[in-house]
Amino acid sequence: MKGRPKPQVTHAPVGVLVGDFTNHTGDPIFEGTLEPMFNVALEGASFVSAYNRTTARSLAAKLPHPSEKLDEQSSRLVAIGQGVSAVVTGELSLRGDKYVLSATALDAVTGNVLAKTEASAPNKDELLLDIPKLAAPIRKALGDSTPESVQVEKAGGAFTAASLEVAHQYALGMDALFAGNMEGAQTTFSKAVELDPAFARAYAGLAAVYGNTGKTSDAEKYVKLAVEHTDRLTDRERYRVRGFYYKTTGDWQKCVDEYRELVKLYPADNVGQANLAGCYMHLRNAPKAVEAAKNAVEIVPQGALQRVALSFYDTYGGDLAGGEKEARTALEIHSSFSAYLALAESQIGQGQVPQATETYQAMHKLGPAGASLAAAGLADLANYQGRFAEATRLFEQGATADLAARDQDSAAAKYAAISRTQVLRRENAQAVNAASKALTLSHEAPVRFLAALTFAETGDATKAQDLAAGLAAEPQVEAQTWAKILEGKLALHRGDKNEAIKALNDANALLDTWIGRFELGRAYLEAGLLVEADSEFDRCIRRRGEAVELLMDNVPTIGYFPAVYYYQGLVRQQLKNADYADSYRTYLSLRGQAGEDPLLPAIRRSIGQ
Repeated sequence: MKGRPKPQVTHAPVGVLVGDFTNHTGDPIFEGTLEPMFNVALEGASFVSAYNRTTARSLAAKLPHPSEKLDEQSSRLVAIGQGVSAVVTGELSLRGDKYVLSATALDAVTGNVLAKTEASAPNKDELLLDIPKLAAPIRKALGDSTPESVQVEKAGGAFTAASLEVAHQYALGMDALFAGNMEGAQTTFSKAVELDPAFARAYAGLAAVYGNTGKTSDAEKYVKLAVEHTDRLTDRERYRVRGFYYKTTGDWQKCVDEYRELVKLYPADNVGQANLAGCYMHLRNAPKAVEAAKNAVEIVPQGALQRVALSFYDTYGGDLAGGEKEARTALEIHSSFSAYLALAESQIGQGQVPQATETYQAMHKLGPAGASLAAAGLADLANYQGRFAEATRLFEQGATADLAARDQDSAAAKYAAISRTQVLRRENAQAVNAASKALTLSHEAPVRFLAALTFAETGDATKAQDLAAGLAAEPQVEAQTWAKILEGKLALHRGDKNEAIKALNDANALLDTWIGRFELGRAYLEAGLLVEADSEFDRCIRRRGEAVELLMDNVPTIGYFPAVYYYQGLVRQQLKNADYADSYRTYLSLRGQAGEDPLLPAIRRSIGQ
């Protein structure tokens, strides 16, 4: 296709760490500003993977002789430790009335000079435009056969910014983003787009911030603005932004298509591989997700984010021990609440309740976001064990803290979880109240789905149907799948068992989810199709890893899982299978000790306890 970049001759991935350029001008605006743009220029080569500078700085602080700066020595030591081939150092100075920027590429192990280059500009803003020229000889030395003139020409307007101040604010935002400081990243990215309303990179940064904090509508708003200005991006960045657009808007197949094309053209793009993995996982294609996540780890073996992603997908795919291993490796590299969540989910997937409890308690210390997730995780564990009163108390406390922190979406998710807990307690009025409260706080699709499930379970068909219609009208396949699940639940409530089974099979054809399979099993049971029901519940047990986070939204959900054993026992009892009591005993082992579950007396009578 005309205009599409052609893949270069196959070249093994080359990792490059751009160190901190020494600023001799005395002007603080240059601190950390030029280096991210140099990364962009280097990654014009398909085989180059620019190592994350925030991660590198964190590792430099842990060296035997800690360094706050990525100077030549610390950069080389970090690069050697991470398997990065080359480092780039640079210096900026004033010569008369010109700014002069020089860069040197070194072999990380030997320190041998691979290339030296220099560029000058009459003012600080035009210095950005010289970066592609500065990077071209280094790309050539690393193995890029693209003529230097073509490299510079292809960069086009990608290095155009309203001013160096815009690039400076963007650099600060990226540092804050990778450090997990979402508030700081939001502030600096917002400043960048105020200064330059056509600066796509900053819009993409804002989309990432809002996506990481669960504010989906805001993330969509800013990623759309980024897409409107892709003329200011390199070819590689265009693929990334378009892929991120599909990722944010939930078009998972197009997301896969875009990122798959990106990594075909730029095989060393670890961001592309990681995001491709996430898109595959949302399609519930765990093997492909794990494959792409492993590719990302191979490119950046010491990347904490890459290890966390692989941990999640290992767990979802059923390799729970592998998920735990990757999460622990990620925590050794960098402590973050996402790494703790990955560890906790892998642990509870293995039935390790004490260990998961300890992990959530450690997560609680990692700021408001960590505390919010920890509260949800501990409450979810209480549900798993049938400690419903304790689960409700923990969810309520967490929601109160979320509201104090002005995080309405997280609070809403907790009220939706409370509604599920109250359904399990058969306290329908309280369940409806909690679901209604959730809807006053958030319009996010997962909250609407869970609230609708509560309304369907408690007999409020009108509210459930209204929410199902809203989800069905959305373009995302997940929302449409949830709508079909709700249609099945409502049909079952009306007594139309055949329609319920059809709707739930349609849901699973759209997207094969754990919750869809669970509800299909219940529908088969109601219809007296016991063999079919037994098959679905068996499938749910085999897919236990998916139950740790059903909606893939960083909200733990293992509390949904024990019910599978109850329904499996019910089915096998009616089938007159001799092992039906084993399923009931497994359920009792999980929820029997708390003594709160309304199902316990009937189960115990069934097995003669």
